[in-house]
Amino acid sequence: MAKFNSKLIIKYSTVFGKEKNMDSSELQIINKSTWAKVLARLNHLARNRTDYTPHQVISEWFSADNNAYANSTYQKLIAGYGQLGFKPEHLTLISLWSNLSVYDRVLNATVDGQEVLDGNRSEVNLFEYYLGMNEEFAKGSNRIAAEMNPKDFKEPIDYLVRVDLAGSITYNDFTHYKPIELLVSQFVKAFYCFRFLQEQGHQQLVNIFLQRYGAETWQEYLRYLLPIMNSAVIRNDDSGLYYLNVEDKPGQAKAKAFLEQLTLTSDQPYSIQPDFLNARANPLFKTEDNSYLIMDPVLTVNRLYNSIFFEMLRIAENNQKLHPAYNSFFTLYTYDFIEQYLAYTLLNKIFSRSQCYKLSGKEIKDKFKIEEEPDFYVRKGNKVFLFEVKGSVVTGKTKQSFSYAAIEKELKAKFCYDEKDKQNKAIVQLVNRICLLLKSKEIPYDKTAKVAALRVYPILLASELSLTTPGVNFLMNQWFWQEVEKHDMLNQSRHRIHDLLILDFDTLVLYSQAFEETPKLFEQTILNYYKSIAKRKIRPSKGIPYNEQFITLQMRRSFIPYSDFLRDEVKMKTPAIFMDFGAELLEDQDKRLKGKNPQLA
Repeated sequence: MAKFNSKLIIKYSTVFGKEKNMDSSELQIINKSTWAKVLARLNHLARNRTDYTPHQVISEWFSADNNAYANSTYQKLIAGYGQLGFKPEHLTLISLWSNLSVYDRVLNATVDGQEVLDGNRSEVNLFEYYLGMNEEFAKGSNRIAAEMNPKDFKEPIDYLVRVDLAGSITYNDFTHYKPIELLVSQFVKAFYCFRFLQEQGHQQLVNIFLQRYGAETWQEYLRYLLPIMNSAVIRNDDSGLYYLNVEDKPGQAKAKAFLEQLTLTSDQPYSIQPDFLNARANPLFKTEDNSYLIMDPVLTVNRLYNSIFFEMLRIAENNQKLHPAYNSFFTLYTYDFIEQYLAYTLLNKIFSRSQCYKLSGKEIKDKFKIEEEPDFYVRKGNKVFLFEVKGSVVTGKTKQSFSYAAIEKELKAKFCYDEKDKQNKAIVQLVNRICLLLKSKEIPYDKTAKVAALRVYPILLASELSLTTPGVNFLMNQWFWQEVEKHDMLNQSRHRIHDLLILDFDTLVLYSQAFEETPKLFEQTILNYYKSIAKRKIRPSKGIPYNEQFITLQMRRSFIPYSDFLRDEVKMKTPAIFMDFGAELLEDQDKRLKGKNPQLA
């Protein structure tokens, strides 16, 4: 189940009685390498120590020379929050959002030659600045609550879901998957992306991309990423400080040049970018000439695939003369690759052993000359799985806005209806496709289907990870049914239509092997998911009070995304195709990666 952190984040003003002036000049006298190590450790704690108490954090944060300050600050914390009715177990000090925000500001600070603070003062400076950043997050959360009035909603759950969503979407893509899960899904998507570009005549674009990394082929590019990904996933201790070390010896020059492209350096200023783009693009920090600190495992593994699009987009914009499609590379990537090539490949795979009738949208359009085609159509008996596939991206500015109104506006424009362009999007398109199916006497592209007996599963297959934020499926399902209500015929057939399901590509990749091997599993997990999130009155077990906290927890059960439910219900099987990728890569490479953890050569 999705984990909702209901603990209150500790902020500067409650501890010290006033708000902190977040003056970036404080960061100019902090050694960036020191900050990088501290924040790498904090990222580790945020991911692996969810029960870490404020007292434990403070005890670990400060050295013995700062014991007096640490004890005094902890007592101020107890007193400040005690007046508000909160005990230490109700509080949390570390958050990934604050970690990445502080890191972005550190990188933005220009070192002006002042004397660097000593270690003891640096500890205090960092701690107080960090609490100030926590305050920024708390203010954002307060803006969310202030923007909406609970009295404007008929049901308490409608208010709660919007507040939760607006806060958690700011960091959901950093916390939704474990590094090992991302390693599999990102590698698979990266492989398909390069293969698509190669097969579709875009090898020149790929070659320009590879030049930056000193790689001759995209297979070599992936091979050099493997040891970085491996180091990010495998943990040998609990320090949170994991390094890639490149020794000066023959064969290491190319590996070092490659790592430099993924690395933030201490002597280069970085402008603050929305949605932590600097950290996303450069998940390593160079601490010494041949040593690279892994700042965060998820950021590092994300780099395997996500950055390909942004780099390819930049290259295409600068080399439009190479191909007509580069005038709109975004369309090439989102439509040709994601919505067709990647979606068709994965969906054909998971239904390959099913007794079913399936067609891609392209097949329907080409063979039957139908323009109102679904993106992918699968019928198993009288059950129709109707897919709408979208590669749309939610902007970082919106995700970090702490405004539900802004988030809803963009989600509706990209996945429901675009008021500006007057265009139907995925949800409305799904409803229209269902309407065409159920009102037909005969389906032109599926003439053996018994229309009067059909039951439809509407599925939005999306590349945008923000759609896995708890609450998004809940709200989009409401929008889906609001669209259904606009059609009299569909209102009369509501019993034949299931709730909307949001399925993300990473989940589809991770469970493709399990879905393929057990043909009934996909349908069964969807039905179990519907049942799990259904609103119903649940009484607590004996000894658990039936209070507001319990009721809130039960409401939040309705918010969980399908991906979280699936993770709890079904053991993931590493796709056989993932293992095949390794073998295929090795055909053109040496054999040293086979049968052991990849190491830098």
